[in-house]
Amino acid sequence: MTKATNIRQMVETSAPRGATSAALVLGALLGAVALGSAPVAAADSWYVSGNVGATFASDVSTTDTFAAGSVSADGEFDPGFGLSAALGYSFGDFRIEAELSYRENDVDQFDNISGNLTGNLFTVAGPVSTEAENTALGFMANGHYDFRNDSDWTPFVTAGVGAARVGLDVKSIGGIGVTYDENDTVLAYQVGAGVAYQIAAGTDLTMSYRFFATADPTFDDGTDKVDWEYQAHNIWVGIDHRF
Repeated sequence: MTKATNIRQMVETSAPRGATSAALVLGALLGAVALGSAPVAAADSWYVSGNVGATFASDVSTTDTFAAGSVSADGEFDPGFGLSAALGYSFGDFRIEAELSYRENDVDQFDNISGNLTGNLFTVAGPVSTEAENTALGFMANGHYDFRNDSDWTPFVTAGVGAARVGLDVKSIGGIGVTYDENDTVLAYQVGAGVAYQIAAGTDLTMSYRFFATADPTFDDGTDKVDWEYQAHNIWVGIDHRF
């Protein structure tokens, strides 16, 4: 016996004589509402997804160590961009996936500069203009949980762990040409949340926020050893398609 049948029989039993037809109609309506309000069960399936959006890298505290001494500074970034692609499998409301992502931000300037050159201490308030790029190529294993309901909107949360190849490509500092292009592969992790909107059967449009960070990378070309940091806030717009 279905939930809708149970509700209809309860209405019929409690209705006074002469109101049976109205009770039948009311029972049918209540049954339909009860069925419609039940959470939608998701079938197990493979899916692919893609995202693109804005990346806001957090300020970095960095130290460059070389034969004559060291220089420390705080770096600031321009807003950048990011994109990702993933292949995953959905186990009902829970999903796991393998994701490849890329993020890029230009280093805008360095300030709060201090250092030690051949035993002489110095400070520079800055800012010092910089032409440089900071990138992160991520290889992540993610888990998602979907809060499914009777609407076309599905909120979800995300967490992932993996590795990232963080790169620093410096072309000039303070107008002086520099050639420095190094990378380091380190542990990476991310957390986030978003919402999906069903635009067609098996296809969702998504919008999400992700916080992506890594263990501190170190860049070393044999002359300059640069200690770095990487954290980024990301706003993604994407597509998920199940098949």
